[in-house]
Amino acid sequence: MSPWIWWRAERKSNGVTFEIGLSLEGGFPAGWIHLIARRCSQSASGEPFSTDRRHRRATWARCWIRNTRSIRAAGAEAGPAGEEVLVAAAKGWITWQARDIVTECRERCGAQGLLSANRIVDLITPIESTITAEGDNLVIWTKAAADMLTGRGYAPPAAPAARSGPRTDRALLLDLLVRHELHCLHHARGRLNLPSTDPMDRWNHVVNPALVLVDAYATRRAAQAFLAAADSIADDATRQVLERLFRLFVLQRLAPHTGQLLADGHLTAGAVRDLAPAVDRLGAALAPHGLALVSAFAVPDVLLQAPIATEDYTAAYDDPAGPWQPGPAG
Repeated sequence: MSPWIWWRAERKSNGVTFEIGLSLEGGFPAGWIHLIARRCSQSASGEPFSTDRRHRRATWARCWIRNTRSIRAAGAEAGPAGEEVLVAAAKGWITWQARDIVTECRERCGAQGLLSANRIVDLITPIESTITAEGDNLVIWTKAAADMLTGRGYAPPAAPAARSGPRTDRALLLDLLVRHELHCLHHARGRLNLPSTDPMDRWNHVVNPALVLVDAYATRRAAQAFLAAADSIADDATRQVLERLFRLFVLQRLAPHTGQLLADGHLTAGAVRDLAPAVDRLGAALAPHGLALVSAFAVPDVLLQAPIATEDYTAAYDDPAGPWQPGPAG
């Protein structure tokens, strides 16, 4: 088994195997995340990316994992320690994203999402298990945070040069992610110098900002992986749609940190005020492409056999041949 596959489990339901886990070499087994997302036609371009306004976070989770060569090369640059930091950050970020996505899918389906036959609510516990298995996320992020603060397996990104242009420019958005990560690093390292009574007290001063640093690092790496994948696409129209997705993702991830970016002079007051309208504009521009983008995940139809995936889902419960019907006893 590849060392880059750190956890895998299977759950069988009505004859269908749901693979749950993460693999940096084998791709992202994301069928269960997109169970309700794919009821649409084939993508016009056929490119292997997908999201819509409600399920966009899965795109970055998948693309980060699919960008195997870049990830392994980046980890190799810092040796085994760098791989440890990168894998820990990826495992925590992706599995927490998966939980958020499936929870949102369940909510968007209303009461139907609570029915076991629709294969959403039954996946919550297996997804929770990926958060705990092979290293509880909080524990491995804490270890990664300590490594990053001491420079073990982590080289901070270079401070970006000053740029001009619209704040939705992709290079400027990447710069803002880098600036946020550097702020988190400097803030966390500064707290190491606070008066402390013992090593544990010293660590307690820094642990929360250090965890924010790991999240900032994971977000930047996910955004870079997605953008690199988008850049490899030859079709201009497809690439433009994916760049809009990138902008939407970054703006939403930066939204909680605009105060800090404003205080540090990296954003103007006008840019902060325009952030929410910019998100809405991007959502409106992406809406016509939502179904095609979700379809591009190419989730096998067998994983979508649930009443909610039919047009007349209420009548589907009465179909005696439906795969969601219980089998004969015994």
